Amino acid sequence: MQTTTFSNARARLAETLDHAEQSAEPIVISRHGKKSAVLLSFSRYTELIDQREGFAARLAQWRSECVELPDESP
Repeated sequence: MQTTTFSNARARLAETLDHAEQSAEPIVISRHGKKSAVLLSFSRYTELIDQREGFAARLAQWRSECVELPDESP
């Protein structure tokens, strides 16, 4: 995973964006010596979002089919 400073990313924004678009790897952007942001291509972002939503839907389906909820009647 590539890491760059905020100043470098700002100074070379076009190059940094090109790299993010062409690479499947995210770019970590640091500020004041601490990791503060991640830059990744939009296609990679949508892949990650789809995976997350897919997992949540599969988990909800599994819970409804396999997990018995306690009876709440008095």
